[in-house]
Amino acid sequence: MNKKERWLVFFLILFIIGNIANIGFILSVDKQTRVSANAPYGEISFVIVPQAEGPTAPSVPETPLQSSPGGGGKIYDFLVDRSLIEVELKQGETLKTSLKIKNTESISQEFKIENNLKDYSVVSEDSFVLAAGEEKIIQITFFTVDDSTPGVYPGKIIIKTSANKKEIPVILTVNSKKSLFDVILDIPPKYLELLPGEDLLLHLTLLNLGDFERADVSIEYIIKDFEGNAILSQEDVAAVETQITLTKMINIPSNIVPRDYVAIAYVKYGDSFGISSKMFHVISKEDKTRRTIYLILILTAIVLVLLAFILFIVLGRRIEKLENSSKEKYYRSVFK
Repeated sequence: MNKKERWLVFFLILFIIGNIANIGFILSVDKQTRVSANAPYGEISFVIVPQAEGPTAPSVPETPLQSSPGGGGKIYDFLVDRSLIEVELKQGETLKTSLKIKNTESISQEFKIENNLKDYSVVSEDSFVLAAGEEKIIQITFFTVDDSTPGVYPGKIIIKTSANKKEIPVILTVNSKKSLFDVILDIPPKYLELLPGEDLLLHLTLLNLGDFERADVSIEYIIKDFEGNAILSQEDVAAVETQITLTKMINIPSNIVPRDYVAIAYVKYGDSFGISSKMFHVISKEDKTRRTIYLILILTAIVLVLLAFILFIVLGRRIEKLENSSKEKYYRSVFK
């Protein structure tokens, strides 16, 4: 076996392992995938869309996808440079931000924008057409008035074409003009993605900004979806002197719909509010199982590639020694 043949065998092994991993991926996910609604601009991401198994399977909101004109099942795509919009305002303040939309296809596409936070925001354009490869910056103005109710208002900016839809989560926090506390809510990385029925761990830090030595504050924990619906709420009381860090464990309902949610902490003392929030995600058991299977298959494929490479090196050296030995015997017989 010469060097070209050995390299051919090596690449054949890689090809077989690659196809095994590809087949495993197909088996580990459902037949339908789509580009993620939250894919950052310039990156590629996929959302696995679980298929309901019977009438009791959890319902997952799906993005309607249509085939391209003329058939073939192609999905005309586009890119958005924001995966999440977070805005924090005090009563009576206004803030402008933007997002960039790019048509990545070779044809023109008509875009429509929907905003479910119209009471607190307005977009510069709600419909437009982008030529192939063209991009556009959309301005979003967030506003409050002097008597706006302090709180966290989750919402979505929905960008649609005739064949695709992407949703950009929005978290608007409205603070009171005067706040006696600085509130910081955090979720450990392990708890940013949960199954229905699991516990959500929250870390809450309160800083006393007032001139009093001690205060008993009321704390309300709320879980909301991005339609603005409150899923659950719990209340606590804590004594704050200068600074305190609290830990709160909240059980997520077992019948919750897998999607994005916002954990909110309202801290109230007299007529002063302190607010903080953090987004997390609930996934279905089927989705987590598919991800685990896919990860195992990827790791297995990596190990097989490494073993194949080591085997290739060892066999190559042995074959080379045998070839050199055969050549030596041949020359000895010729010149004997």
